[in-house]
Amino acid sequence: MRHSIALLALLSISACATTKPHEPEWGRELPRGAQALLPMPMGTLPPGLTEAWHERAMILPALDGSIRWSGLASSKPFFPKAAIDHGPALRRLEVARVLSFSR
Repeated sequence: MRHSIALLALLSISACATTKPHEPEWGRELPRGAQALLPMPMGTLPPGLTEAWHERAMILPALDGSIRWSGLASSKPFFPKAAIDHGPALRRLEVARVLSFSR
């Protein structure tokens, strides 16, 4: 009887475990002071974008959210960032959105 209870408890605990792979949380805010983009050391090649290009639909919700947020007047005080003013940053996001549908 004790073995049955222990087995039942073990099965119950294992049923609660998730096997779903970790998915990016594109909508999550960065911690205060964290940089969205990190500088690359001189002489370093940028990462390959082939895989990201084929999976670009996965980041479109985050890109759309960034465009929406950047379009709000309340986003303007957060600029300039990395010497990029609000207007050019918003235009870059919009261009990235258009390019995401390119072949």
